[in-house]
This record gives sequence, C-alpha cells and structure tokens, in this order.
Amino acid sequence: MADIKQAGVWLEEGKAVRRSTWKQNSRIAGQSGFPSLIALFWNEGRTKCEGEFVLSTSDLTTDDWEIAE
Repeated sequence: MADIKQAGVWLEEGKAVRRSTWKQNSRIAGQSGFPSLIALFWNEGRTKCEGEFVLSTSDLTTDDWEIAE
C-alpha cells in the first residue's frame, strides 16, 4: 500500500493503480495514444469499460493505493 505520490510514480512507469477499496476491478492508468492523460477503467462481466473520473480529497490523503492487476 502506498500514498498518492507513489501511485503517481507507478502511473509514470506505465502501471495501472487502484485503491484497495475500489470495486469491479476499477483502476486508473494512462490512456493509449495519450500516455500523459489518465482514465478510469473497470470491468462489468466480459465488458471492459473506460470513463472520466474525479478524485476526491480522501483519494489524495489515503495510503491505500496499490498496483492494479
């Protein structure tokens, strides 16, 4: 588990990250074609989804970030 600064390092390395409390395999990662932008990805059964998102204050102050699988 790590804080948002470490999560940012992992994103720069091309890894997807998530909070341990997120559901449906939700994760944030760099967008293909635009690696400097990040998007929220999640799975709904066999469907993989992508969307825009907003981080909350708790996302920025918590230390439960991890590398997504």
